[in-house]
Amino acid sequence: MIIGQDFEKMRFSAFGLDLLEPNAITGDLLIFFLSLFFAFKVYPLITIKKFYKYWFYFFLVFGFGFLFGGLGHLFFNYWGIPGKYAGWYFSVFSVFFAEQAMLDAWQNQKLKTLFQKISVVKLFIVLIAMFLFYNFINFNADEQRGLLIPAVNSFVGLFSTVGILSWQFQTKVHDSFKFFWIGVLITIPSGIFQMFKINIHPWLDRNDVAHILLIISTFFYFRAIRQIKFVPKKVLF
Repeated sequence: MIIGQDFEKMRFSAFGLDLLEPNAITGDLLIFFLSLFFAFKVYPLITIKKFYKYWFYFFLVFGFGFLFGGLGHLFFNYWGIPGKYAGWYFSVFSVFFAEQAMLDAWQNQKLKTLFQKISVVKLFIVLIAMFLFYNFINFNADEQRGLLIPAVNSFVGLFSTVGILSWQFQTKVHDSFKFFWIGVLITIPSGIFQMFKINIHPWLDRNDVAHILLIISTFFYFRAIRQIKFVPKKVLF
């Protein structure tokens, strides 16, 4: 176990290619297929309410984001840091769809409309910031700096909507909303592992721990989505 630095990236060869991090691509592919499965299960619900449609988009984009992220790890020797951009951009869009889904469940129409517009504005600000950062700032010395904007966006977006709003909706809309904020809490330790570079073993580094926690978290999201039934109520908050 090491803290404050990473293990040397594991190398392996296949089809004449010099590839990296078999553990990373394994975890990313697992999240990809699991997300597609969840999207497939949620799809029949999308005509009922936009809440379900946005979660369908979330799982779809979330899954492909990890697919591209895994490929970025795998082919790092060929693509370099730019090979990771697609995964980072996809993460921003997945957070946006999670925000829109939770806001759609807000029964105060005025506040719902306002914060949905704020979510859209935030999306464009984050995308512009990422474009400028990736094109005009050299972070080759520390590739983890490239995760800064997507990570902050994920924390702000998921904590404020999937976390806080689900806590509100748990008592005012449906009890199963509690599984959303539980899912958010489960992901918090992954930030600690990433921030302090806590690596347990070459086959269980900080990214692998994050993958495990994300898998558990998305299970809770899916459970909430499948159990929530919307019943018209007059809610003033």
